[in-house]
Amino acid sequence: MSRVREQYRVAFDSTLDNCFHVHKDNGKTLRFQEASRRLYYFDTDDRDEEETMLITTVDNNKSKLSALDFSQAKRARALQRRIGRPMTRDYIRYVAMNMIPNCPVTIQDIKNAEFVWGPDLGCVKGKTVRQTSPKVRIEVTSIPVTIMQQYKNVTLSVDIMKVTGIPFLMTISRHIKFGSAGKLDNMKNSYIIKHFKAIIGAYVTRGFRVTIILADNQFESMRGDLADLHAQLNITARDEHVPEIERYNRTIKERVRGNYTVLPYTHLPPVLSSRWYTMPCSGATCSL
Repeated sequence: MSRVREQYRVAFDSTLDNCFHVHKDNGKTLRFQEASRRLYYFDTDDRDEEETMLITTVDNNKSKLSALDFSQAKRARALQRRIGRPMTRDYIRYVAMNMIPNCPVTIQDIKNAEFVWGPDLGCVKGKTVRQTSPKVRIEVTSIPVTIMQQYKNVTLSVDIMKVTGIPFLMTISRHIKFGSAGKLDNMKNSYIIKHFKAIIGAYVTRGFRVTIILADNQFESMRGDLADLHAQLNITARDEHVPEIERYNRTIKERVRGNYTVLPYTHLPPVLSSRWYTMPCSGATCSL
């Protein structure tokens, strides 16, 4: 109101009508009436007080593309939503590095989709900014060159993330960047160790060996059980977290929120939280 008053004359008389009248220099009067929520608004559909609004529409952008390019742009946007709504720059990187098998779209299709519709709504709503945590550095015992294979010894970062109260055991390996998530039916140590055995076994079958596990104080009681799996547990200081797994959890939450914020439903059953799907993540396949 104060900013409008600096530019135009504003009149209000409740005895005549419950409206603010803004008198413009060209002789027109804009009528701001009260809405149901007690805010005053100007109805742009009022033909007697019609104003010109210049906006960019989808139809206008669509007309600048051929029918084939527009069809491919729709396919590119649908694929972006299907793989978890990554940011456009990440989406382009996935396609450029051939990280999506049998990808039906090109980089230009992605750019055309961005030109027609702008950024994906789920990406915009689901991404939030968080300060980067300091990286945990671990001294690893040297291995003779003759038997050393690149990244054979794996450092695994772990954490428990809850989604609507349902716990998931989250893991991601340093350098390899292979992430996994397993739904926990309960929080007993014996049950969590079963998940650790399955995860470590997956690395062993591929020729890797999990030697170090980075975690917070929540996993201190499992030190002996993890030692039986030939893995050394490294616990962070109090009120600290492992940066790799925290960043991985953030990526998962962002992409889930990206889909959740655009769903037309008011409630989701818990069974949807335990589904498994795959998506690209930093050069590897991350399973959730």
